[in-house]
Amino acid sequence: MGQTKLGRICVDFDETIVLRGTGLSIKSVVPHCKEALHLLKVKGYEIVVASCRTNKRFGGKEGKGHKDMFEFLKTNNIQHDHVDDGTKGKVVATFYVDDRGVGMPMKDGHVNWRKVYNIIIGE
Repeated sequence: MGQTKLGRICVDFDETIVLRGTGLSIKSVVPHCKEALHLLKVKGYEIVVASCRTNKRFGGKEGKGHKDMFEFLKTNNIQHDHVDDGTKGKVVATFYVDDRGVGMPMKDGHVNWRKVYNIIIGE
């Protein structure tokens, strides 16, 4: 702890942190995501993961998709401070990273984390 927080980054899970397979199955980490989130965390940003997987439509917090997300984040050591449970409305953040965001830098159908990192740190 003890780091000065530069701001909060709210990050979507599917197609932003992970590449999704069929349904809610997870294939792999989006290229350069793990490294970018680690560097942003080291710089002092708070990382909040937000996902529709917490939605009741997908089984809510007790659903398989939600449990798979938590397990994947833990097993793959994806840097984050917490996962938003969706009960308090939209997460207030300095930056939002989401594959469905207008103007989001994309590469090969997923978020381009190298560009996102450079935008956030101002390079």
